[in-house]
Amino acid sequence: MTVASLVTAPTTLLPPLKLARDVTRSDLLRFFAHLRALYCPSIHGFAHARTRHDGEDDAFERSHAVRWLTGFVALYSEYDDMDELVAEAASVLAVCAGSSAQGTITRSFSFPDSVEIMLQDAPLETDESGSNVGLQTWGSSYVLADCLVRSHPSLLATVLNDNDNDLGLRVLELGAGTGLVSLALARVLPANATIVATDYHPAVLENLRANVALNNLDERVHVRALDWRDYANANSNSADPTTSSCERDTASLPPAFDVIVAADVVYEAEQCSWLSACVRALLRRPQGDKPSGVFHLVVPVRPTHAIETELVEAAFPLRKPGAVYELPTLVSSSREELDAHTTMQTGAAVYRRYSVVWSS
Repeated sequence: MTVASLVTAPTTLLPPLKLARDVTRSDLLRFFAHLRALYCPSIHGFAHARTRHDGEDDAFERSHAVRWLTGFVALYSEYDDMDELVAEAASVLAVCAGSSAQGTITRSFSFPDSVEIMLQDAPLETDESGSNVGLQTWGSSYVLADCLVRSHPSLLATVLNDNDNDLGLRVLELGAGTGLVSLALARVLPANATIVATDYHPAVLENLRANVALNNLDERVHVRALDWRDYANANSNSADPTTSSCERDTASLPPAFDVIVAADVVYEAEQCSWLSACVRALLRRPQGDKPSGVFHLVVPVRPTHAIETELVEAAFPLRKPGAVYELPTLVSSSREELDAHTTMQTGAAVYRRYSVVWSS
């Protein structure tokens, strides 16, 4: 039995258990690698987007994979010539089964210039709000971190002039999740840079702090709770969006940030207005010869979230050449498409990167 190509869904990919012994060893290993890439993606392997819209399908597919792997281990564990395959199936089973078999997963992420980051992904808890998705690392975070690590010299030059170098770069991550972007930046930015990683869900914040400690970056990356809705509410009640009612950890935030970063943080329509209000309040505005701060945003291009993508484009419209703005406006100075191929070459995940600045 040969396989011409691999498809994503385990229900389509995996052969009947009783026929598995007739499948070539190399194909079985490829099946196992595919399941591992889906449920525990490696450095360049991005799991397909898991949102509230496709969550039920994901649960069904994962359940099928778990049942199949469990059956494979039970059925073929007595065959001496299948020992390696059974061991690999058991290893992948621990990944697919999640918290019931493996719990927290620790992985290493590699970037240019020998930058290495260790992260632990915690199992998702039952939460109808969906605000705990930051317990796991998503492809967008790696894409953004990789872009910033590669371009950090120009990142510094864009937002700082010579007189600012002694003050240090102020960086804020919104929806930091497991902290990959902030931790990667901490490895490459000067020691006087201030990096603040923020999120909302208590479990996400706990895991984020653990990842900062895991990488021995407690002195470089500061974890804070941040609720974007506070800034949206402030915008509706005050002419000054910085006078929000944030009472969590935000009192210790700098008044404005040179760089704000975020990856895959908009998956509901209302979140886009919250995000825009937050960036308006916290991104440094141009003053004199000091340029605007920059907001770097990466979003996956999802057919199921076309409305959210349109709202992002509306909130941060592409700056038109020669355009004159009467009032300070957040505009995208650049927008680019990024393709991230999966490890199993089953297709490509498409991401869109925005560089947002204040109009001048």
